[in-house]
Amino acid sequence: MIQPVEDETPYRNLTIARTASEKVTSVRFSSDGSFFAAAGSSSIIALHDGETAELCLSYHDKTTGHKQGISEISISKDGRYVASASDDRLVKVLDLETNSFIQSLQGHSHYVVSCDFSPTLPLLVSASYDQHIHLWNLTRGSLCGKIHPSRYPQTSVKFNHDGTVIAGASTDGFCRIWDVSTLMCTHTLLEASSPTQIGFCTFSPNGRYLITSNMDDSIRIWDVYGSGKCEKVFSGHQSRLYGVEADFLRSEGNMVVGGSEDGRVCIWDLRSQLMVEEMNCGTEPVISVSSHPTRRSFITGSLDGTVRLWQRSQECLCTNLPKDSLSLIPKPTPAPEHPQAEEKPLTGTTCGCYNFYHRRSVLDEIVTRFNSSMNECKVKEQEWMEWLTSTDYQSRVAEEAKRCEKLRTKENKKRQMELEGIDPNLLADDSIDDDFLNESDHEVIIESDNEASQNPIEIELRKRFHDKHVFESLQSVLG
Repeated sequence: MIQPVEDETPYRNLTIARTASEKVTSVRFSSDGSFFAAAGSSSIIALHDGETAELCLSYHDKTTGHKQGISEISISKDGRYVASASDDRLVKVLDLETNSFIQSLQGHSHYVVSCDFSPTLPLLVSASYDQHIHLWNLTRGSLCGKIHPSRYPQTSVKFNHDGTVIAGASTDGFCRIWDVSTLMCTHTLLEASSPTQIGFCTFSPNGRYLITSNMDDSIRIWDVYGSGKCEKVFSGHQSRLYGVEADFLRSEGNMVVGGSEDGRVCIWDLRSQLMVEEMNCGTEPVISVSSHPTRRSFITGSLDGTVRLWQRSQECLCTNLPKDSLSLIPKPTPAPEHPQAEEKPLTGTTCGCYNFYHRRSVLDEIVTRFNSSMNECKVKEQEWMEWLTSTDYQSRVAEEAKRCEKLRTKENKKRQMELEGIDPNLLADDSIDDDFLNESDHEVIIESDNEASQNPIEIELRKRFHDKHVFESLQSVLG
């Protein structure tokens, strides 16, 4: 149920901009709010004016740009660079002054789904389905840190306000906090009662709280440095497949905004945890939101290819217009009759992993395969322990130990005969019997640890003694 806010004008859809991307997956305001960037499945990065949403720049280079769709973008604090994480397993850095990609960071082995600039240092962090978080030195353009939080895909990663810590979310239900200087995990956040996959995370403006979007139709706020527990839970939207983004409305101070898979944009009151406003954006999921740093406005990105600018206003300046009239980007030129062969998507689909159902199936397959392998290991371990404790195993071990002792004693006896000048060939095979083994006063020569000086049979015994098939192997060796 929606509880309206008293004495407040509702948020209005100020402007709708249709990008060249078929699906908009990430929108971000710059630190000063002068412009915002949008990207999506067509790997185009579009820059828009922060007040009017008018297109400023649309960049896509088939040679140096991404070959597949973009999952998330990040804008540096000075507003000069835009980083993009893509399904082609690369993280690229776009220089807005030269309008060119200046760095292409390679190292991930699966989809790169999240990236974020450090607000204080020339560092960039990225997260991937390959279960790793990478820390990049942008001065050198090289990898300077690598974190393996768990055996589950990593879905989101963010710096705090001063760049001292990193928050990383995963499909195992954990959200971990890492110290940038040591790359040590300092805090682990988990809802023990009902852990669910986390699709997105971001810090509050003061860096104390962390907001997560869980794939159980909930948005949670965590007190990282206080109780270390979940303090607020917001519900009423849909978030099952994509892990829709959420953000603090910075100018409001007590509001949280988030997207929904049913095409809505929802706003909650931070104190009461009640939904106070909801706006309809169509039928396609709204999966990305970003709040303006100073004004009472925010932007949303939807899988219908539109970017919407919302602002508290008495009247709507631009709504219900035909989509053609709202297009701020010219249509791409048709492909030539004989285009050059392009690199095929890694996923085998026409739009990379931005067929989100395919992306979800890939994620589920990874989790299922891991759980299956763990179950197989447990079954094998149980079978192995049962065999080790069986009577048959104990008797065979005792028999083999006795046989090994007999062989060792025989070799020592031969060496003793050589030292005494007696021909060792005179020692019959059956001269070492059980009675001889039971005698405690016969001389035993301690052998050297040097493998070259040991008997070949004994070497083979030591190699195979702890093997599961030791007895069959020894029979074939000793004949």
